[in-house]
Amino acid sequence: MIVHFCAMFCAQFDNLRKEIELLQKSEPHAILSQGEKERFSTAVVQPIEREATRLQMLDVDETFMWNILSLRQRLRDSEELSKAALKELLEQIYQTFYLKLDQMKFAYIPAPNDKYFERDDMFGAKVYDRFPPARDDIKDAGNCYAASLYTACVFHLMRVAELGLRAIADKVGAEITHSGQAIPLEYGDWNKVIEIINTKIAAARKIVNPVEKEKTISRYSEANDRLVRVRDQWRNDICHTRTRFNEPETRGILERIKELMSFLANTLELEW
Repeated sequence: MIVHFCAMFCAQFDNLRKEIELLQKSEPHAILSQGEKERFSTAVVQPIEREATRLQMLDVDETFMWNILSLRQRLRDSEELSKAALKELLEQIYQTFYLKLDQMKFAYIPAPNDKYFERDDMFGAKVYDRFPPARDDIKDAGNCYAASLYTACVFHLMRVAELGLRAIADKVGAEITHSGQAIPLEYGDWNKVIEIINTKIAAARKIVNPVEKEKTISRYSEANDRLVRVRDQWRNDICHTRTRFNEPETRGILERIKELMSFLANTLELEW
């Protein structure tokens, strides 16, 4: 799972540093007003707690948890709190944050591959709407490509194509069986499903159809042919660990699968 906290974490870390610098320049013995207490509670403590919770710092660092609770309590109480005392509390929290930051690992995705990162609609709105089950794998394929995990990207793209295959099979009424019992399409291998789709298409062509129906049948036939090419060119290799993929190969496959899924989305709009 990709966790996106870098920007918010760094923003709060920087905000904490600025607050400490402002307190450093102020009169150390000055007492915070109630308004200042409320501002620190809302603008400083709450965001720190949110980020610390996200990083599980409150669960694993008792000192940090105590510092947070102490700061929150002293800002809430009616007792006087000097700016020097507040600065000391914030510095303790800042040091803990600094140590945590030193332990963390961040990934940077440079342009132009950043455009593939976390894209729910990488294959366009029509594919997104027509293939809800494929959304996660399309997004994961983009993330893998952006992170230079090219073989993993192709793996997810083959999963996307398989969901397209099932959609075509379902539309033409394909059914698969095992030992005489009907089983869901997702339990049939590509060869079996493609073969049954071809059988359905061949049976439809034996019927005398109007011209528009013949065009629709040809369209579904082409869709199945395109899926056969995906199987033969990439799917078998990726599933049987026969090869790995580099960036140019993967970029080409990504564009081909995007084109395929758009073609399937448009095909599925035609009534079988």
